[in-house]
Parts: sequence; structure tokens; C-alpha cells
Amino acid sequence: MKRIIISDSCLELNDKLKDKLDLIKIPVNLDLGEEYIKDDDNLNIEEFVRKMHAYKGVPKTAAPSPQAFYDAMQGYDEVFIVSITSKLSTTFNSALIAKQMLEEDHPEVKVHVFDTKSAVSGETLIAIEIDKLLDEKAPFETIVDKIEAKIKSMKTLFVLENLDNLVKNGRMSKIAGKLASALSINPLCEANEGEIQVVSKARGMKSGLNKLVSYMAEGIDDISSRKIVISHVLNEARALDLKQKIKDVYNAHDIEIVSSSGITAIYANEGGIVVAL
Repeated sequence: MKRIIISDSCLELNDKLKDKLDLIKIPVNLDLGEEYIKDDDNLNIEEFVRKMHAYKGVPKTAAPSPQAFYDAMQGYDEVFIVSITSKLSTTFNSALIAKQMLEEDHPEVKVHVFDTKSAVSGETLIAIEIDKLLDEKAPFETIVDKIEAKIKSMKTLFVLENLDNLVKNGRMSKIAGKLASALSINPLCEANEGEIQVVSKARGMKSGLNKLVSYMAEGIDDISSRKIVISHVLNEARALDLKQKIKDVYNAHDIEIVSSSGITAIYANEGGIVVAL
């Protein structure tokens, strides 16, 4: 039986995870005005961020087409699609349409599309959990049930240096963004049912990340036993420092660090940190 995980390119991997996970990533399209860039493994993030900063307009993204997901599913018996939250992108809808197309053509194939109600490291964490169940040879229905439960209990937190692109693209309110910019505030934010919610305000990244570490325990009994994924946009040193703080505070040791994709670079901007657990 052939089983596969498919995701959009907002899911981020390090070299170890690339080797471990049997996963196909469908690239999101990045729009810098007259230049359209595929968010795939060939993308140089440093060069892309330089172009993004030089661009005078608003960087945008476009979801993959249903056909892209449909093509990727060919030849598999069971397919698990991991999507960025449906509240912030039409990617989930594209994947659902592709699922319907495949079921019409190949009704024997089992497909489930997970709305992670998250993004970035949250998607990575879900893919890791699916892979673990695949290794255990868990049945399709068991995997679906357990992963949907994990999505409900998962926490995704982030602190960004710059909120401009989130605000300009309608992912965060203009009032909140302008207030944060004017007061040099780096708010701690959380994915709440797939939408961005400001949890607390902090002056400076250091204070924001300290609040993130403290808030991680909210509603969670034992962080030490949880898998944690930290994503960063061109600031590995900051991610490593955060990893050590989490280890020191919670005695947590199962922590992965991944670097950003193009779509994350647009919305989280350089220096941004996203944590999922």
C-alpha cells in the first residue's frame, strides 16, 4: 500500500525531516508585482527577502491550484493533505476540490484534507505526527481521528519583528498593526481557530519571546513530553536561543528548528519566530 503526505509550501523542513518524511510539497506562488516566484526548494530565502524589501508594493501570495494537488496524489492508495489554515488562505479549498476530483476518478483511493488551523511550524508538527502513525502502520481512519484531535489541542504562537505585511494583506487588523508599530511593540500572537489573536503586548523581541515561553504552558499539563517545532526567518541564532530557554524552563528535549519558506518570509518578515507544540 502506498501512502503519502502532501502539503503546501508553508510547511517547513530541516535536512533531518526532509530525509525522514515521505512528503510532497506543493509550492505557493509568491507575487512581487511583475515577478512571480515559486515557493519551492530552489528558492533562496535571503535573496527573496532582499527582493521583498526592495519592492515598493505589497508582497502577495497565491494558493496552489486544485490541479497541482490532484497531480501529486496520482499513484497513491492513501493520501493525507496538510493545509495552512482555511481562515488565511484558499489553499484548503484547492485541496478539497482536488480530493473531490480524485474521488470521482479513483473512488478506491482514500484522501483526507487536514485544516491545521495553523501554519508554518504548526503544519510541520502535524506532518511529523502523521509520519509517526504511518510508521506504526495505523489504519487510515485512526490517523484521521488522532490528527484531528491533535489539531484541536495544538498551540501555535509567534512573535514578529515587523507586522506590516500581515496588516497590508488583511491577515491582521490595521489598528493593531499601526499601534504596535507606533509604540515599538512586538505582540505575542496565537493562532486561535485558525485566526490571529494578540495574546499580550511586549516592547522588543526579547520581551516578546520571554512572554512566548511563559505562555506556552497555558492550558498544557506537561510540555516536557511534547514535540515542539520552532521556525525562524533568517535568524537561526534567535531560534537556538529560544530552544535553550524552552529546555531550561520546561525540561523539553524533543525540539526541532526549521527555517522559513517564502510564504513565511512574506508574512512573518525577517527575524520572525513561530512555535508550535
